[in-house]
Amino acid sequence: MSVYSYCSKSQYPQRAAKRMIGFQIFCYRHKYKLSTEVFCKRCGISPKELEKVELGLPSQGAPRWHSIRKVLESNNLQLHIELRSKEA
Repeated sequence: MSVYSYCSKSQYPQRAAKRMIGFQIFCYRHKYKLSTEVFCKRCGISPKELEKVELGLPSQGAPRWHSIRKVLESNNLQLHIELRSKEA
């Protein structure tokens, strides 16, 4: 299990967590050189959903936890994320 700590001044810690998880999924996919098509087929999601998960951009609609969970479970990825607010 990978453990990550994330400090943020964000008012929306869930959004920050989604971005962080998405980045780790992106790194995993590129580390093992998995193409988008193969990865999406394995996860059972569309390429558009994968893009939302990896980028986590609010302008494109934030990824849903359901999609994130599908990706993590289908690839047997385990992440433990601690969110702490950054002191001013």
